[in-house]
Amino acid sequence: MDLILKLCGKCLIIKSILRIVGINFGLIVSVIVLVEVIFGSWIFGPDYGVLNIPRNEIRHFDVSEFIEPGKVITYTRDRYGFRGGYDGEPSKGHLEQCSIPVMVD
Repeated sequence: MDLILKLCGKCLIIKSILRIVGINFGLIVSVIVLVEVIFGSWIFGPDYGVLNIPRNEIRHFDVSEFIEPGKVITYTRDRYGFRGGYDGEPSKGHLEQCSIPVMVD
């Protein structure tokens, strides 16, 4: 009889530990899913407008300190955020190769 009581006591301890672990696991998964639904793109869709891509901008930078006196460079971005010149929509594949100037000492 004592052996049965000891086994039942161990079973209850194991059941209670498994119950606690299961509840904690369920809560963690629920919170992760809730956070992903709220902050992810499941409900509101991808919002690429929040990316830090300048569009429709023309900037002029004075680089006379680095290259030659009175030198000004122009930094332009079109409505899609591209720097290079091209004809037509970017989805049609008419993009030219863009060269990036590198200053070497």
